Amino acid sequence: MDDDFKSLPKIEKATREVCLPVMIRDLDINGHVNHVVYAQWALESVPLETWNSHHLVGIELNYKAEVHHGVSVNIQSEELPTVVGQKQYAHQIFRQDTGIEVARARTTWQNK
Repeated sequence: MDDDFKSLPKIEKATREVCLPVMIRDLDINGHVNHVVYAQWALESVPLETWNSHHLVGIELNYKAEVHHGVSVNIQSEELPTVVGQKQYAHQIFRQDTGIEVARARTTWQNK
């Protein structure tokens, strides 16, 4: 299958890091973390100052591995260069116990 999806950037130097446990509420009917939760995790790693001064206008996700209950995840983010009035962050999510990358994301924010 051909696709036009570009790879999401790998973080070069994390500027923020958050660790969260996988909760029962995060699971789908098959016992895997629901796809929406990965987006929520990425958003948790965005600085509060960005939330206060910008609106989320875009999110891209690349799922790499399943996650189940009983582990914790480490979410790292890095602000990317962008145009005035806009912010972008690269996010990587890892299993804390194994260090395996489970997802990448990029969020885009516009001035309020």
